[in-house]
Parts: sequence; C-alpha cells; structure tokens
Amino acid sequence: MSRPQLPLVMPAVPDQRWDCHSCTRCCRELVGDLRDEDRRKIDAENWADRLGVAPYVSVGRKWALNKRDDGACVFLLDDGRCRLHAELGFDAKPFACRVYPFTLTESDGKWLTAWRFDCPSIARSRGRDITVHRKMLNKFRPELPRRVSAGDETVELTRRRPTARGEIDALLDRLNTWLGDDTRSFADRMAGAASLVDTLRAANLSAVREQRFAELIDMLMTDLPAAVDEQSKAPPTSRQQAMFRQLVFAHTEHLTLGEIRSRLTRTTRRFRQLRRSRQFRRGVDRVPPLPGSDAKTTFAEVDRVLPAVDDAGEIVSIAGRFVRTRLLSRYQFGERYYGWPVLDGLGALWMSVAVLGWLARYFAAARRAECVTTPDVVHGLALVDGAIGRSASLGTTGERLRLEFLAREEGIARLLGHWRLVDPMRGTGPTQPTESST
Repeated sequence: MSRPQLPLVMPAVPDQRWDCHSCTRCCRELVGDLRDEDRRKIDAENWADRLGVAPYVSVGRKWALNKRDDGACVFLLDDGRCRLHAELGFDAKPFACRVYPFTLTESDGKWLTAWRFDCPSIARSRGRDITVHRKMLNKFRPELPRRVSAGDETVELTRRRPTARGEIDALLDRLNTWLGDDTRSFADRMAGAASLVDTLRAANLSAVREQRFAELIDMLMTDLPAAVDEQSKAPPTSRQQAMFRQLVFAHTEHLTLGEIRSRLTRTTRRFRQLRRSRQFRRGVDRVPPLPGSDAKTTFAEVDRVLPAVDDAGEIVSIAGRFVRTRLLSRYQFGERYYGWPVLDGLGALWMSVAVLGWLARYFAAARRAECVTTPDVVHGLALVDGAIGRSASLGTTGERLRLEFLAREEGIARLLGHWRLVDPMRGTGPTQPTESST
C-alpha cells in the first residue's frame, strides 16, 4: 500500500517573487547532483555519443552533470537554454534542475519548502509572486524521498534539551514580529534578535517548558527595545574580528566540480585551505581570492567601503527576505542544519548575515567602488546561501565552539552592528511573514 501524500507548506514571505530569467548561473556555478533515475533517462537517450563527452561524472559516491572547461554544464546551449529541455521537454531534465531554486524536505508530516538565494532572481525578487509556483511544486511530491520511518523529527532547543510542544512556533513567531518592525534599523533588529537568542542560550531552560517558555520569551521581548538601545556600541574586539574573518573564510570555501575531481590530493587541498584560513585570521594585506573574483583587494580597502546610498531599501529587503525564509522554512536547525539545536542554528544565521555584510563590502572594494550596491549584496548572498547547511565545514564542532565564543561579551551583536551596508534608518524591511500550506 502506498503511503499518503503529505501536504506542502511554503513560508509566505511578503514581497518574495520569482521566475527563471535564464541567467544560467545555476548551470555554470552549481554542481548538478543526479539521482539514479536521472542517469537512466540520460543513458536511454545515448547522450554520451551525442555530446561526444561523458554527460555525467562520479563525485565521490555520487554522480553529477559533467562540465565543460569553462565551467558550464555540458547540456547548456549557446543561447542559454538547456539542451535536454529544448529537445525532450522539461521532464527530461534531472530532478535537481527541475526543482531549483526550491528545496523540499519532510518534517512532522509535511513537506517544508524553501528557496535558494544563490539564484539572482530569488535574491532580487524578480518575477511573479512566489506562491504561484505552489502548483508546480505539488507535482514534485511523488518524486520526493520519504523517511524510512514515519516518526516525527526530534529537535533540540539547546544541547540535551529537546523542544516541547509549541516552543519552536512561539520562538519563531516572536522573532518574526521583532524582525518585521521597520521603525528600527535592520542592524538593530538583527542585534536584538541575537540578544534574545543569546539570553536564552545562557539560561537554564530545563524546567521552563511549553507555556512557561512562551511566557519567558514574552517577558524578554518586552524588555528587548531597551536592551538594544543599551547595548554597547563598541566595535568588536580584535579576537572577535579574527574569529569572524575565519567564519567568512568558512562561508567561501566553495569547490568547483573540476576542483573536486582534480588530481590534487586531499592533503594538498587541506594545506591550501589552512594557508587561506591563516590569511583571513590575520586580516592584513590582500584578501585571498574569493569565488567569482580574483581582484587584488586588501582587508583595509574592504573596511573603508561606505554604506549604500541609493539601494538601501532593496538591500534591506533582500536581507530581510533571506532571514525570514530561513526561519519560517525551519531550515536553520535540526536535520536540515547539521543536526544543530534551534538556538545554535539561529545564532549561526545571525552570523551568516554578518558575513554577508563583509562579503558585500568586499565585492564593492573589488570594483574599486566607494559604496555598496545591490549587485554586491546579491553576489555575497550567493556565496553565503550556497554554503549554509550545505558546506560540511560550517557544521563542525569547531564552528559551534566559535559561535559560543562570539556569543560572549555581545560579540554577535557587535559584529551585526558592524554590518553597515545601509545607513541606520535608510530603507524599510518587508512586513511580518506568515506560513501557509496546501
């Protein structure tokens, strides 16, 4: 007997739009993972002979679409179309290509949906309202892998303290209310969210459960505006800055398909990573080359970049939609984020926003620009979103310990206050999102 279809839940984020605009970034810069069924379809059409090269290659224990020397997928045509799609129709494409930029995972009897901000059209909210694609996503449900067992996912609030009924909803609802208050600057809203989560992480919550936990959050939320106003405006310490730069490095260690399959030994790649990590930790002279840029930019030049002048509203919208999507889709903790507890995962999200701020200034400095612009933010967010939850290095015990250190002495709030992509009160964020389902 077949198992019943699960409902599909989308985070309803106001102002989020999307349609494919054939920029082909996903065909050039992402690794197209293949299922067994995808390979069978490709083999049935004899693509190896038609292309003159292998249509897919092994990547460890998995398989991925092959790339040309310029990094483009072997199926990408000169006019930007997919050859599989052009000749055989949409359904002939691998599942990962058809579903992008959406992600769907099973949790507590439903399919949780999110979208990827490494797609420029998602980041810039270009196209139709995101909800019009719900019908397309529903068609994918029969192809989605189900859990072996039907049990609910167990999520911890903190380590060795499982969540109780309603606690995640209570926390996320209050955070979204706070983050939707556009009477405060985006940096202050993020610093307040960090302060709330840090306070909860430091508390003994073993006996504070369910309704009492919600009451505790309400009490902290009442005092949060004053707490943010009273937060130290001191810059991060040199140690905090050094650890933060290493976090930037961890978000940008992207390997291309060619690098993954190269003859370089794991030891050689590890040596190069350690050398780059040391350069980021020191933070002097030139910034090591980052994906998408080989500019000879120094750390000092990055620090001198000024906030956006004309793009403030759009930049705040991009960052706000990114944070809300990660929260409402619950992709920032539990099985979808390295198995991390809720409060640890949220702390990592705040730091990813700080990393986005640094990367946007880097790409502005690489252009020799004085101020940040929207394309700099979109470029930086592509690296950030491509890493969080996907890069193994960000899920290590070392990264959890780094987060614990940065949470001390207002470290996360200080680094978020250093975001400064827009002037304090320029631009407004989107309204508070809600959740909808089919």
